[in-house]
Amino acid sequence: MMKRIYILILICFCAMVLIAQDTTFSPKLHEIYGLDLSMSIATVSDSLSIPVEEIMAHFQLNVRDPSLVNLSLRRHNINIDDVYQFYNMRNFGFNDYSTIDEASKFLQIPYIKIAEYLNLDTQDAENRLRTLRDLHIETIDMLAFKERFLEEKMGLSAVLTILGMLASLMALSITAIAISQLSYFKGRTKETEPKPITITTPVGKITPATSENISSDAIVAVIATIHKLNLEIEKENKMFMTWRRADISMWHASGKVNMPTQQYFALKNRR
Repeated sequence: MMKRIYILILICFCAMVLIAQDTTFSPKLHEIYGLDLSMSIATVSDSLSIPVEEIMAHFQLNVRDPSLVNLSLRRHNINIDDVYQFYNMRNFGFNDYSTIDEASKFLQIPYIKIAEYLNLDTQDAENRLRTLRDLHIETIDMLAFKERFLEEKMGLSAVLTILGMLASLMALSITAIAISQLSYFKGRTKETEPKPITITTPVGKITPATSENISSDAIVAVIATIHKLNLEIEKENKMFMTWRRADISMWHASGKVNMPTQQYFALKNRR
């Protein structure tokens, strides 16, 4: 009787071990790939798109033995969760056993943002050392956090760009208003009247009249006076050239004046 009881206990224990081995700790990955302990290494390789050599090398199997490829995971004593963690580490650089700090470095996301997504206390330093499994999250969840972070980053960049453009437009508008006001105040300044120019002549000091005080008759009179003065100066020059006495040589003058004798000898020489 006691032997039967021991046998039943042993059978229950083995069943519980098998169930525990068959239970996966990555339910989201299991929904995608659906691995099972009855699958062979080759089937797992095709499902995860990982070369068979890498899987066998990771689990320390003899790569040179081709018969091991067709054996199931149960025969190799390989847990499904270990396969999923190997898949995560190979493709993403971290897995469910990585800490939050390590995952943030691989994903290039600030730890503060991850703590915000997970509702963690950023002041508590121990949260950095907690693994994803301790927080009941998976690697796929961290990848979703990265996509969310990139979307928020793009939105923030767009907002900053718009704010920068608005600030530039406001600065240009203020500058334009200031320049227009300066020109307005400058135009309202009192114009100083130019001081009259005084010219000193032998006759005395003469102050030219401004253009506002000169009439058209005065302009005509000035022009007529200048013209008359030019005629008198020209007439005097002509009289001076006519009556001026100057020494002259008759010999030189005979070469320039057409005398009868000169005309006679000129005709004779032509013959």
